[in-house]
Amino acid sequence: MEQRVLAQNVDGKVIDIGAMEANNGQFCARMDSGDIATEPKRSAELALKALVGQLSFDYLDGLFTSEREAEVSGRLQDYPGVEFELDDL
Repeated sequence: MEQRVLAQNVDGKVIDIGAMEANNGQFCARMDSGDIATEPKRSAELALKALVGQLSFDYLDGLFTSEREAEVSGRLQDYPGVEFELDDL
């Protein structure tokens, strides 16, 4: 089963924004929109941290505006995750 990359904004909306690919113990996060992807990392959390540096406020704001809410089974806290804030400049 393919693992998905989810994002949650300050309003609590959760959207599906990409895929987490795992191969030979290496993890790569790849966005569905645009040519944004990480180099292989040792864990899903490290891949997510690497992804943060490639995201902008405008990019994510556009996704939160256009994407519908994702259906999530379980609690988000139980999945690998990274919290971050982007300036809206």
